[in-house]
Amino acid sequence: MLLEELISMVAPISCYVCGEKGVGLCPKCQEAYLDFAPPRCYKCHKSTVQHQVCVSCRSSVALQHLWVVTMYEDLAKELLHILKFECSAYISKDISRIMAEILPILPPETLVCHVPTAPSRIRVRGYDQSKLIAKNLAKLKKLQYKDLINRVSNSRQLGASREKRFKQAKEAFKLKNLELIKESKVLLVDDVTTSGATLEYIAKMLKNSGAKSVDAIVFAQALD
Repeated sequence: MLLEELISMVAPISCYVCGEKGVGLCPKCQEAYLDFAPPRCYKCHKSTVQHQVCVSCRSSVALQHLWVVTMYEDLAKELLHILKFECSAYISKDISRIMAEILPILPPETLVCHVPTAPSRIRVRGYDQSKLIAKNLAKLKKLQYKDLINRVSNSRQLGASREKRFKQAKEAFKLKNLELIKESKVLLVDDVTTSGATLEYIAKMLKNSGAKSVDAIVFAQALD
């Protein structure tokens, strides 16, 4: 982003924790203050390999994996707040880098797409933080980024029940570029999830539109 580059020339980017120049979160502070979530099913929290959805939960969702970097608390919560509410888009690069660390090698034909932020939020921030994260992550993993989802509603899901979140997702999201989805392997990217209802609904839409498989990755998961 040109504006971000101009700002960095006047006020160089530095680590949010220790002030080291050049990054939003330096490796030392990441190791010291960011706790990685153990590999487990995002729904029931049963231990699994590579954050797979467990057999019991898999029967009710279209997702195969949901990689979760960390819980939505402490440093992770602060980083996302900076990214979303302090116009600090550069933090997205650090978040993408950390997400890339837990993501295994995926098939080269995998399409990376983001879960769009509400249009009203994009107008305020000047960017969609999930899109920035997804594009950075695709570049790091040498995968294709594609814009496959439209957000058609500004409804917020904060504090909503799982059932209400699923209903809101049904009203909020539509697919586009359908010719790319058929027979594809898709990786959904979002900054944070709670119940996973939004990701589940989008994964179901993608599978119904011909996607071979749908996985997802988020930076943080908030507990209900």
